[in-house]
Amino acid sequence: MLKAEAQIPKPLLSLGDETLVEKQVGWLADHGFKRVILALSKNLLGYLILKTDVYKKFKNEKTIEILMSIEDTKLGTGGALKKACRFVKSETFYACNVDDLAFEFNPNDLISSAKDMTTVLLAKPTLPYGKVKTRNVYIERFEEKPKLDFYVNAGHYAMKKSIVLTQFPDTGGFEKSVLPKLAKQSALKGFKYHGKWITIDTFNDYIHALGLFEGSHD
Repeated sequence: MLKAEAQIPKPLLSLGDETLVEKQVGWLADHGFKRVILALSKNLLGYLILKTDVYKKFKNEKTIEILMSIEDTKLGTGGALKKACRFVKSETFYACNVDDLAFEFNPNDLISSAKDMTTVLLAKPTLPYGKVKTRNVYIERFEEKPKLDFYVNAGHYAMKKSIVLTQFPDTGGFEKSVLPKLAKQSALKGFKYHGKWITIDTFNDYIHALGLFEGSHD
C-alpha cells in the first residue's frame, strides 16, 4: 500500500473526495478566478488524464478555463513558470505551488497588495515535533507541535509577468536565485498570513493533510 501511494504524482494525491490539484483549482474558482494555467511535465499530463479529467470537471462545474503548459524536459520552478507565462494575459497574476495549502484567506488580497511588485505569501511554520519543557533533569510539560516565531515562504505569489519574462531562468528554480535578487533591489514584498498553512513535502505531511480533509466536501 505504501509503495503504491508513493508512485502517485503529488498533484494527484487524494484529499477527501478530491485530488490536491482539484482542491487548489476549486479554491481559486471559488474566489472568482476564471482562468488557471497548470504547469505540467509530459508524464504528469498522462497521469492527470488517466486519474481525473480535471479539465472537463471545472469547465462544466466551475465555469473556469484550464490551460496546460507542458514541459518536454524538466525546467525547474523558474523555467516552468516562465514558459507558462505565454498564456498569461494580465501583467499581475497569481501563482502557487500545488503542495502548499493556505485556504483561510482570499488570494485576491495578495494580488491587490502587490501593486507594482512581486509579493510572497509569508506564514509561520509549525514545528514537526512536540516541544519538551525541562527544568534540570525533570520534564515539566509537553507542548504539541508549537508554531515557530518567524516567517517562511508559503509558496503563493502575486507575480509580475514582465519580471518573470525578463529575470526568470529558462531552466532552474527561482526561489534561491531570483527572489534574493529582487529582495536586494527592494522589489519584493511580503504578505503576512496568519491562518492555517499546510505544505506537503513528506509522507507524514500528507497523512496530516489527509486527516484534515478526509470526508470534506468543501
